[in-house]
Amino acid sequence: MNHLERFAQLHDFKFDKKQAWGECNGYQFTIGLYTGDNILTILTSVACDQPEDGQKLDAFLEGMKAAKEIRSYENKDGSLKITKTKVVGQVSAEEIEEVLSHLAEEFRSIGAKPSCYNCSNEGIKDFARYNGIILPMCEACYTSVSSGINQAMQEHESTKNNYGAGMLGAILGALLGSVLWVVIGLLGYIASIAGFAISAAAAKGYTLLKGKITRMTPWIIGISSILALVLAQFVTLDLSFYKELRNQGYDLTIKEALSITFELPFTDPEITAGFLKDFGLGLIFAVLGAYSTFKKLAGISKRPAGSIEKA
Repeated sequence: MNHLERFAQLHDFKFDKKQAWGECNGYQFTIGLYTGDNILTILTSVACDQPEDGQKLDAFLEGMKAAKEIRSYENKDGSLKITKTKVVGQVSAEEIEEVLSHLAEEFRSIGAKPSCYNCSNEGIKDFARYNGIILPMCEACYTSVSSGINQAMQEHESTKNNYGAGMLGAILGALLGSVLWVVIGLLGYIASIAGFAISAAAAKGYTLLKGKITRMTPWIIGISSILALVLAQFVTLDLSFYKELRNQGYDLTIKEALSITFELPFTDPEITAGFLKDFGLGLIFAVLGAYSTFKKLAGISKRPAGSIEKA
């Protein structure tokens, strides 16, 4: 059990994997470990009657930041995003309670009232899961957001699957990323690290040419990246071989060298081993670099317009 789950049990907050939500001293809070186990994010929303009350709230939060009670905060018309971190380990349940109690005490002292996170409408609201994040949201905002998502979903489904343009973008992007592989390889460094760049450039190319995000998208980007990896490896081998022969006094063209290098990896065991090793490492780097992108694209393909539901 982590500290967030322990806090949720102690204070009757609901808990769901990386976040907990509920009421503390009359105010609604969501506490999440969204970006790492040592980075706590607090989401809450309050409505202030007078502009000077909002200024008092900012001054108070600046004071908490200066005292290192919190690391940072964002205040968008009363919708607050506050972070608290620890260098080692997680923020404890007791520390979470202390921060929430301090916030609630200050909210009450300036007359701030709990409100909808989306529109600042006053009052205790039902919690909604909006794109995975639990937030207090009024019924009007929930209905409006839900309607917008449904409309966007219908528009997405009616859009043609322009895989052709997306595939072209992925291939062009991957080829552009492969240039870095060739340059690094010719400079004598381990070129396989450029696998990151190839997969990232392929994903960027796909989206730039307006490829529709579906379950096929990661496959298109993945295949384009692998093809670019193979091509980059052959081109690097070809240019290295050409350069070596020229240095030894042989007079040949790049075309002649190319015809030889496409055979080399399959005829010389030592070259074959090196070729496969570099390609394998490049593939690993490409997969590592593409993981977060593929995860995001997979989420978009399931929920292209986002999602909202009652928490």
